[in-house]
Amino acid sequence: MTGADNRRRRIVRIRSVEHRIAQQLLAQAQREVAQIRSIRDRITALNRANAIEAGESCGIALAVIAETQSRLANANQSTTVPLNQALAQVSHRQANSAHAEIREQSVRHILEKSEAERNANEERRASTALCYRTNVDAGDEQ
Repeated sequence: MTGADNRRRRIVRIRSVEHRIAQQLLAQAQREVAQIRSIRDRITALNRANAIEAGESCGIALAVIAETQSRLANANQSTTVPLNQALAQVSHRQANSAHAEIREQSVRHILEKSEAERNANEERRASTALCYRTNVDAGDEQ
């Protein structure tokens, strides 16, 4: 194995690690988006449950319901910016992951091509040496 082969193998390992890291960062960003969406869903469910029921209601109960609805609407609105940022992060990390995968695949292709060339050269040298030995051996018998 030559130094170039070692270098190519090392680059393949590095690119593989970079790709795995990119995939992990993407998964983390997707979990953050899912968490924010879960929070928004819970806020929406709480807001639906906080409805005024038919029947007698006192002013304090109505005030509490109105205050709660106001706070839930504010909380729901305050999750918009983090959700948009998390979605942007996911798209950015998806692009990074795809780029890292392409880089890994191209380096693997180069390594496979160089190994095939090295094997072909070794076979050619072996067959050349074999032909030379046969001719030399045949000349000794005469």
